Amino acid sequence: MSIGRVFGIVAYWLAWPLYQVYFRLGDRTRVVLVHDGKVLAMQQWIGTGRWSLPGGGLHRDEPPLDGALRELREETGICLAADQLEYVGPERYRQYGQRFTFHVFVCSLPAPASLRRQWYEVAALEWLSADQFTPRNATDDAIRSLRLVRAHTRLLQ
Repeated sequence: MSIGRVFGIVAYWLAWPLYQVYFRLGDRTRVVLVHDGKVLAMQQWIGTGRWSLPGGGLHRDEPPLDGALRELREETGICLAADQLEYVGPERYRQYGQRFTFHVFVCSLPAPASLRRQWYEVAALEWLSADQFTPRNATDDAIRSLRLVRAHTRLLQ
């Protein structure tokens, strides 16, 4: 593990009280990008080190679709049109003192996208099979997003 990742994990736990306030401020998004049966996963610099999905908090009065497209572009460099994302549904997250609603979107990419990670937030981007997301190595909201996509689409069957 790199010194940067260790710093990110320590910073995450030190900032935990601030995260408690931040996550309660509004809804969030998660984007499940699928290519050739694999899902785009990311690890954040400041975080637990677990795999998550692109997405994040909505700006004030920002519709979930716009927020999902913005977060995807910011974190991965992937620019999609609004009609390329399919809304799968909302999920509520309540764990470890955090609670928020996140809106799940899915997109099947016919060709692998050229990735450009957001250097100051994203430590790694990688294409993983959905089965590689486990409670030991992935965030709960990522696992729940994949479960929701499996229940409502055929993309991860």
